[in-house]
Amino acid sequence: MYELEIQISSPKKTKVICNCPYDMDVYYKHAVAAILQIVFSGFINRKDKTKQPELSKILPSVSQKDLVKFLLEKAGSDPRFYKELTIFFSQSDSKSRASYLEEVTKMYHSFLDEFDFIDYQTSFEFQKKNESFSRSGKKTLSDKPKEALYLASACAEMALEASMNMDDTNHYTMDDLGCFRNDSKVSSKTSNTMR
Repeated sequence: MYELEIQISSPKKTKVICNCPYDMDVYYKHAVAAILQIVFSGFINRKDKTKQPELSKILPSVSQKDLVKFLLEKAGSDPRFYKELTIFFSQSDSKSRASYLEEVTKMYHSFLDEFDFIDYQTSFEFQKKNESFSRSGKKTLSDKPKEALYLASACAEMALEASMNMDDTNHYTMDDLGCFRNDSKVSSKTSNTMR
């Protein structure tokens, strides 16, 4: 007996998890059969949509303590939300690691499909964009070494995350990480001179 889990986060975002040995992709037979059963059985009533209250009307009545508690709980259970929250609240006027990470994260998210995945074809475009972004750090290495280090760190973190959420058959993401390894030798020399 196999266990199948269907996670629907929005009308266009569906994730299917199954413990059967044939779970190769989101379109395998158990997933399709389960989704068709749900759709045709009438479990989903598209006309009966309950209207959610507007957030702008709810938030003014929420106490600061409750809001902080909610944000901490949500961030503790959702790594992506934690990263976004950290980036948002650690902004400053100067280019910091957080601002570079936010920029690279936005770029990465722009390539994700509805399943939070970068397919083979799109991986080439992602790799070019990420490489271009990381190379811009080399230009700032001599006059702004700290910013170059922040940029390389943000790109490396995003390349590592992307490698777990993309078809990297040609190992481009790993090549990017190799580039960061070579850059880190320069960066470590730079960071020693900044001390």
